[in-house]
Amino acid sequence: MTIAEIRASRSGADLTGVVDELCVVVPAHNEQGLVGNCLSTLHHARRELRRHAPQITCRVVVVADACHDRTAGISHELGATVIAAEHRNVGAARRDGVAAAIARSTSPLDRMWLASTDADCEVPSYWLVHFVAAAIRGYHMVTGMVSPTPGLSAAELDAWKRRHRYVDGHPHIHGANLGFRADAYVGLGGWSPLRTGEDVALVERAERQSGLRILRSARVPVRTSARRVGRAPEGFADYLSTLRDSDFGGLTARTAI
Repeated sequence: MTIAEIRASRSGADLTGVVDELCVVVPAHNEQGLVGNCLSTLHHARRELRRHAPQITCRVVVVADACHDRTAGISHELGATVIAAEHRNVGAARRDGVAAAIARSTSPLDRMWLASTDADCEVPSYWLVHFVAAAIRGYHMVTGMVSPTPGLSAAELDAWKRRHRYVDGHPHIHGANLGFRADAYVGLGGWSPLRTGEDVALVERAERQSGLRILRSARVPVRTSARRVGRAPEGFADYLSTLRDSDFGGLTARTAI
C-alpha cells in the first residue's frame, strides 16, 4: 500500500508531522564488494520516498566496523554518513549508527523513523515508502522478510521456498529488513551489543511492550546475498548452508531467519 492509498483511506485526516525524518543504518565489515550496490538501491528507495513524501528528510548512515578495505571510502563517495567503529559486533555497530542518527536529528523522536538493513543487501524501491505508510497507520515497528540473491541450487531454493511463505503476519525476524519509530526504539533500550541475534532481542522486547503495534509485513522483501561466508556468526550465510539438509526444520520466529 502506498502513502497515497493510505491517505485516501483516512478520509482527509490530518497526516502532517507523522514522519519528519527517516534514517537508514547499515552496519558493514569489509564490504567493499557489495556496499556500493546496497547504497545504490537505497538511493532509488530514497528517490521514491521523495516522490511520495518530499517533506521527509532521509539520510543513510554506514557504520564501518573494523574495516580494512574501501568500505568507508565507497560509502562516503556515494553520499552516506560514515561512522568508524572497531567492535566487530553487528549489534554494537547498529547501536552506534542509530546513536549517530539521533544525535544529528532535529526531529522529535516520535516523528523520526529508523530503518535497518545490511551492506550485502538490496532494498526494493518502495522500501522506505512502506515504512512511512505503516507509520501513518499507527504502527511503531515493521518486521519485513528477505529473499536470497541468485546463487542457490535448485534443491536449496526449493527448501528455502518451503520454509518461507511470503504472507503478512509471517514469523520471521531480519535485521536486514526492520523499521521502527525512534521513540519506541529508545524506550526498548536500543540494539543489544550482540554478535548475532540482536534483531530477535529487539523485536522480542517490543512484543512484550504494551501499546507497541508491530506490522509483520511480506510486501517489500529485501534481497540478501546468497554468499556462504558471511560476517556474523550463525547469521544468514550459515543458515543458507543448512538448506541442503532436508531434515533441518528451518529457524523459527525467535531467530533472525
